[in-house]
Amino acid sequence: MLRTILGSNARGGFRRGTVAPLSSAGFHFPFSTHSSRKYSSPKGVPTLRQKRIASEVKEVISEALQQGPCENPNLRRAGFEITDVEMSSDLRTAHVLWRALPGMQKSAEKAVLSNVKRLRSLVFSRLTLPFSPTLKFQEDAAPLPTYKHWNKLLQSSNRRKENSQQKRVPEHVQNILNFRKIPRRRLVTLRMRILEHRLSFLRQKITGRW
Repeated sequence: MLRTILGSNARGGFRRGTVAPLSSAGFHFPFSTHSSRKYSSPKGVPTLRQKRIASEVKEVISEALQQGPCENPNLRRAGFEITDVEMSSDLRTAHVLWRALPGMQKSAEKAVLSNVKRLRSLVFSRLTLPFSPTLKFQEDAAPLPTYKHWNKLLQSSNRRKENSQQKRVPEHVQNILNFRKIPRRRLVTLRMRILEHRLSFLRQKITGRW
């Protein structure tokens, strides 16, 4: 796909018999290797790949510490839990946030740090990366939710459920529910009136026929 320029240009063009570049000849490559643009998310926002690998790292470490080869009774006593995993932009560092019961943080930290090398090898064997990311364990400093906070959340969720149920109930079902709330004496009187109306209707029909 080369184009030969015939004739010369006094303003510095191509001479006769020379070969012009493809870009000057009107040819454009759809995929250029020189101007390849790297698409990345804004600063502070993890990419989809970072999130996927972080979730995989969290799953591997949690399984290894709770039921796997790195299981430790001290971690169970301390109520050890991995709250979150954050991957660096180059995926070479995994910041593992953990939490334990008050007063048991030091023993839990010792038990985890003693198994860092083994955990790193397990992560490398499970992931599809060509390298093993370094694991940096850090205690989660976020405040624990109080009982009042959980109580408010439960109350709000119950209210939403009640509102959604009231909206979803059809009209005929709501009428039946309201009918069941009527007292027993009133129900008896209503049934008697309905029977009287039916009997009167039948009498009129019979007398009309005869």
